[in-house]
Amino acid sequence: MSHHVFCDGLQDVSIVSGVVRLDYVHHVPGAPGPDGKPRKEHALRVCMSPEAFVQSYAVLERVMQELASRGLVTRRSAADAAPAAGDAGAATAAPLPSANF
Repeated sequence: MSHHVFCDGLQDVSIVSGVVRLDYVHHVPGAPGPDGKPRKEHALRVCMSPEAFVQSYAVLERVMQELASRGLVTRRSAADAAPAAGDAGAATAAPLPSANF
């Protein structure tokens, strides 16, 4: 049986009892949140062994290389992505060229 869930992004990754848990979110229709951005709610949790996570990471790296080779995304250095010292908006770094990454 196949089950598809659309997600707008990955919100959190945690490790609990040796299991890697990836929490995905989707945008909630309607009025934006107080910050003016779309409100998000939990959509899906994927749990996997550390070995499966490492294998998934390798696959995602290959996808990123393919997207970059097609010009769909641009890699940034860590210095470009890091907020300025003392900046409270650590999670609000400039977005990548693609809305998907």
